[in-house]
Amino acid sequence: LVGHGKWQLKGYEPEPLEEPVPDLDDEAILPCTIHRLLDVLPAYVVFDIETTGTHKGEDRVLQFAALKVVNGQPIEAMNTWVSPGSREIPFAVRQLLDIPADSDREHQVRSAPELRAVLSQFQAFVGDLPTVAHNGTSFDAPFVQALMPDFNYQPFDTLELCALAIPDQDSFSLEALSDEDATRECLASVAGDSDLSFHNALFDCVATHLLLQSCVAKLAEMESATRASLSFLLPELADLLGEPTDAEGLVSGLLPPVTSTPVSPSSTEFSPEGTEIAFRDFVGKSGRAIRPGQLAMVRYVADALFAPSFKMIESPTGTGKSLALAFPAALYSTRTGAKVGITTRTKNLQNQLLGDLEAIKSSGEIDFSYQLIRGRENYACLTALRDYAAIVAAEGNVMSRFCLAAIYSRLCASSNDPNQCGVLTSLEEGWLAHRFGTVFRITLGRIRSRLGVCGDGPCRDYGGCFPGYVMRQAMSANVLVLNHSLWLMATARLPEMQAILVDEAHNLEDAATEAATCEASRDTLRDLMLELLSTDDRGLLPRLRAAGVTTAQPTIPQMLGLARATRQQLDVFGGELERFLSRCGVDLRGEYPVLFRVKTDLRRQEPARWKIVGDALQQL
Repeated sequence: LVGHGKWQLKGYEPEPLEEPVPDLDDEAILPCTIHRLLDVLPAYVVFDIETTGTHKGEDRVLQFAALKVVNGQPIEAMNTWVSPGSREIPFAVRQLLDIPADSDREHQVRSAPELRAVLSQFQAFVGDLPTVAHNGTSFDAPFVQALMPDFNYQPFDTLELCALAIPDQDSFSLEALSDEDATRECLASVAGDSDLSFHNALFDCVATHLLLQSCVAKLAEMESATRASLSFLLPELADLLGEPTDAEGLVSGLLPPVTSTPVSPSSTEFSPEGTEIAFRDFVGKSGRAIRPGQLAMVRYVADALFAPSFKMIESPTGTGKSLALAFPAALYSTRTGAKVGITTRTKNLQNQLLGDLEAIKSSGEIDFSYQLIRGRENYACLTALRDYAAIVAAEGNVMSRFCLAAIYSRLCASSNDPNQCGVLTSLEEGWLAHRFGTVFRITLGRIRSRLGVCGDGPCRDYGGCFPGYVMRQAMSANVLVLNHSLWLMATARLPEMQAILVDEAHNLEDAATEAATCEASRDTLRDLMLELLSTDDRGLLPRLRAAGVTTAQPTIPQMLGLARATRQQLDVFGGELERFLSRCGVDLRGEYPVLFRVKTDLRRQEPARWKIVGDALQQL
């Protein structure tokens, strides 16, 4: 209620909800298409578009192409320019599609048929066949629909198939996944033109067709246990994958044996002079150029390890500091038997260090082992994976089952890499998380290893786990790679290290602050409410009610009401918190997060302004 410029929050007593609570997730989650794979394979039409830009409803289609495939063989192609009307063609698009300004090609494009006429041609070309597109669910289909709402084609998306068949790719772009020479050869056979390349719509159609066929072949060639597990989660593909396993069989074999063995110290003594000579030799044999700054840093790091002493280094961009840290660390560890840790700030820098360590190891110059250690919540939990797989397979919709199948396929692909096995973090910001939003985030959360749940001892069900496996690898490794936060906050759980090299040390204070910070956000709390409320397989309370579970006060319907009220009150609290910060002079209009330093109890620091927020927080 608003009165005299003040807000009063009235207490809310939720009524029991007898009807199913609607899914409160307001994200625009795109449909999943993987269950249609076997319906597509006998015959399909691949389509692709090229556009003036990526803004749906504003930019225009420039090229529309389609490829008809029957029994795995292309039989007919359609390819046409589309008039963009008065829409300007950006310079980058002109370069990409070879449409020079004021050229015959531009005249050809400008005088081409309009999109509606092209879509009529496409409709006749497709007939009753299913359609296929790479990333078509996110881009091609909605782009056309934004211009022509009566475009009703929902293509099978090969991007989803790639997540199962080739899950360990750094990039899932069509260009990264395709063989350009094979595409040209196929294009020549069907259209008589082999001079095209990626970002030509017809070329991309052929590339998508070959990618689909390749992924289907890779699925059929997977180990039988992997195929059985995918079939368990996606029974729609059982005719391709074979007989399904069960939830227990799904997790068996994911945990690899420990492969790292202690390397005995070398008989050669460690010295800064010897390190410099060895580094020059390594650089020369690897074909790299010797950088004076990098060489000086190698010597400086070796001095610190040899003394031993504390040293600080300020190295400009281009020094090659990752290698200058990794090489002395590996040499010092193998010649003295000491374990060396290298801590850094970001995942990118960790990956750079891993690449340099692998280059040193592969050269044969130094016989050593290394291990990347992440925090526990970066890894999957075998027990949680088994339990959630059983729930999803029995009750889940196709989107939930596909999300878990894609994660499982990634875990299988990385199971032989000691530095990547069981890792979930690489999936958190990929296309799967972007497309399937809350469903994918909740799936990751359900199978994540958690402190306070798993404990520090062996897994109660499997006698081992991914974090435990990594720690056992680390016990015998010479060099450990970890981030600042883990080193600062989990020292007692880490193997003892005799030397520490701190990369990006200017971030150490921020890392310490973050590591010691507890954080709650609207998104994380909304996800927790979804785990309770959602009417599909994600919602705990609707599942309990459907199973006939009864409780004393509060009853299941009352719990549903309470959870819904909590969701509503969360928005109230967030709004009051924003108004409080604004009244305290904090500018909330910028694109970066804002900080408000709490100097004392807010009831004393800002008593009048905080009371409304405090009431909202108490109600929440």
